Amino acid sequence: AELPALVVPTQNPTQRTNPFKKSKVHKYLIWLGSHPCMSLSVVLSNVSLVGGYTAFIYWLRESYLNQVEIPKNTRPFKGFNISTIACVRACFYASLLCVLAFRSSIDGILDDLWQNSLRNHWFVVHDSSEPIVSTYSFAVYYTIFVLIDATGVLDSYRLHEREPGVFTSKHNRFFQYFHSPAFYLVPILFFDYCFPRKKVTAESPTTLTFIGELCGQLFFYDIYFFCLHMTLHKVPSLYRHVHSVHHSNHDLYASDAFRFSMADFWLSVIPSILSVNTLENHTLTRIIYDIVITYLIVINHCGYDILLSPDHLLSSYILTGPRAHSRHHRHHDHCYSQFVPLLDRVCGTNKPNHKQKLAPSLLKVFSTGFLVVA
Repeated sequence: AELPALVVPTQNPTQRTNPFKKSKVHKYLIWLGSHPCMSLSVVLSNVSLVGGYTAFIYWLRESYLNQVEIPKNTRPFKGFNISTIACVRACFYASLLCVLAFRSSIDGILDDLWQNSLRNHWFVVHDSSEPIVSTYSFAVYYTIFVLIDATGVLDSYRLHEREPGVFTSKHNRFFQYFHSPAFYLVPILFFDYCFPRKKVTAESPTTLTFIGELCGQLFFYDIYFFCLHMTLHKVPSLYRHVHSVHHSNHDLYASDAFRFSMADFWLSVIPSILSVNTLENHTLTRIIYDIVITYLIVINHCGYDILLSPDHLLSSYILTGPRAHSRHHRHHDHCYSQFVPLLDRVCGTNKPNHKQKLAPSLLKVFSTGFLVVA
């Protein structure tokens, strides 16, 4: 007798299976992400991590950095060779063209990544995932530049001279304001725990959607930032009691990105919150936005003219860099934008201008934003 043929179920080759998605570990992590106890543990663990990071910085300062000798004073950096900038910029634009050329393949990767790994991940669905990413991105960038400032490996690229001597909090204000992440993250963690409201996007992002949403969110951030920043400078009482702490040092270091008074610190968060709520972007876009914007803010305050700054990668007509923001910290009357030089050009604040009025400038900025959206 002949044996019956074995029927093997066929599988659509276009459907990708993720073994981890059906595992007990994955189901357990999903349960943890939706469980109230997990939300509380995320809050407490991040508070503990911030405290541990604070203790680490204290130890680093007392045991090592206070004994490090800063190299002798160097001449201000005059700028990169035009051919060097052109080469780096050509590589960056070539990378963008490759992304656009192979966007269909990248769309498939994004779809697989989002649907099978990130969409139901307990950290992504957590209400405080975005501020946590932002805080730890700041911590990573700051720590890198603290070590760079202490060792002097990039001193030949500094925009301004600095005094030689022992590396102390006088040379890097990081040690005076490193507690700012705690002031930012801890209240948000407890607020999100008490009022959960996050909605995770169901569909996967495409390459063009991702790039467009990221650029749009950065643009709207700078519109709100420009208006707030110029107001803080043009109203004398606000500058004296709120914003002057941020400008107490002309020679910039990366730590100056969060050297604020308490009121100015929370005001600086408002543009990012408004931009997130103005454009209801994809969840993945918002997470990457937090990583990108913290990098751009730290780079603008680092005090070095480096090739990875946005004005070298793209153009100083598209995005500003540490050179423009350094001019703002020295003269206080121009270069109010954080990233987009178009706003300063529209208002006439791209060069020293003491006569620029506040109300007309704000009207021009919002008109520019409306025209871009239209």
